[in-house]
Amino acid sequence: MKTLATLLLATATGACVSTIGATERERDRGGDCTTDNEERLDTVVVRTQADVDDLPDCFSVDGDLIVEGSPLVDLKAFEQLGYVGGDLILRDNSRLTSLDGLVDIDVGGDLTVEGNARLTDLTGLEATTSLGALTIRDNAALETLGGLADLATVTGAVVIEGNPRLDSLAGLGALRRAGAVSIVDNDALVGLSALSNLGTADALTVRGNARLSSVSGMSELLSVTALTIHDNPALLSLNGLAITDVTGDVDLSANGLTTLASRLSLTRVGGDLVIDGHGALTAVDGLAPALRVTGAITLSNNAGLRSVYPLYVGTTAAQLVVMSNPSLSRDRAEHLRNHTAQFPTVTVQANGPYGADPETHGN
Repeated sequence: MKTLATLLLATATGACVSTIGATERERDRGGDCTTDNEERLDTVVVRTQADVDDLPDCFSVDGDLIVEGSPLVDLKAFEQLGYVGGDLILRDNSRLTSLDGLVDIDVGGDLTVEGNARLTDLTGLEATTSLGALTIRDNAALETLGGLADLATVTGAVVIEGNPRLDSLAGLGALRRAGAVSIVDNDALVGLSALSNLGTADALTVRGNARLSSVSGMSELLSVTALTIHDNPALLSLNGLAITDVTGDVDLSANGLTTLASRLSLTRVGGDLVIDGHGALTAVDGLAPALRVTGAITLSNNAGLRSVYPLYVGTTAAQLVVMSNPSLSRDRAEHLRNHTAQFPTVTVQANGPYGADPETHGN
């Protein structure tokens, strides 16, 4: 039996933080818990086995639950946890292999699963349908997000970062709404098709995913505030990217692109459009003739770029910068200065040498 004095002592020593209106109830761990017999705790921090031992038999957490640097291999100590009103943070638990013990848990705030070196899946979070924010970061053994299969709404950011064995986003198939979405530095990730139901997101960042070969499958996502696709060396094209409208900037840099796409859906960019650092990109043929860019279009440091023909036939921007593309003949680059109706300001420098250039003839 635990007394209220025991729980308050745990608070004072940094184990389990304060209780809210907790009354002493004697019961067996593993028994049936209801709202009538559970204890209501404020923020709870678990770092040691002693912290675990001090947990009540039936309880809910009105604030945050933080399990950090603990010796736990699973979460069976939390089988009678009813809900977490604030954030659930599972961080730097080097022995944790399973979330077994989280049964139908409801999280009112953010979910962070970070730095758990042996954790392989997220089974145990199946009851999670909405979150404030979601961060899954630096989990060296994580192979699947399957425990999040019912997650439909994240009002804040979704960050999937630094999980080297995660080869797909399967498990996020129910996600329909999110804030900023960042898919970063997941070495085994090959595609984004699991986000097929994502229809609303603020910004989309896809960066540093070494094996990512496709951005297709997100057919419902048509508009974002910013789009960054950067440093994905296996990504050869943007085929399947359905986004038509970006209210801010678009940064397409240092990918493996050999072509933009058979036809990009993108028709409006409210900020700048940057296409930079693609050694194998030979043409920008995927740009839609109707593309309107409020800021600048910058084509730079694309070593193999030879053709910019779509820029002659309808694309518009307040400024056009074409520089440091050594395979682009100077004829083609300089010819863009003639298109002042489309590009009031044109900067052309450090491209290739002059040469016979049929692409500019008749334009």
